[in-house]
Amino acid sequence: MNKIWVVVADSSKARFFEAESRIGALRELGVMEHRPARAKASELKSDGPGSALDGNGPGRHGMRNEVDPKEHESRVFARELANRLEVEGSRGTYNRLVIAAAPRFLGRLRGYLSSQVRQLVSEELSKDLVNVSADHVRRSLPIRL
Repeated sequence: MNKIWVVVADSSKARFFEAESRIGALRELGVMEHRPARAKASELKSDGPGSALDGNGPGRHGMRNEVDPKEHESRVFARELANRLEVEGSRGTYNRLVIAAAPRFLGRLRGYLSSQVRQLVSEELSKDLVNVSADHVRRSLPIRL
């Protein structure tokens, strides 16, 4: 029996669905959220970048953050979601995985998926479907999962 999971995600939220068959309707299983990714960038920073002495002479120069705080939180969430997919896949919760995600987040998520999870991915859709109904999600996917 196929245990098909459909995951729709963006940088702060993932919804999990299950399909009974490759052509079946979707049943929502749950939601995973990462609230810090929804915060304003100004809320994620404690204060401005510091300054440092220049080692080659007098003076100071400003230091800047290497990663935008929102980007950082998106990476954290992608890693958390990939870990969850790893755990659930190793438990046998699903044996086929369909992922639909906002384009930028899909690329980020791919980078964190283990080889075991990647082998279970049967379809990827580069589309943000996280805030639409289960019926709309199903209509956006191929007829056969």
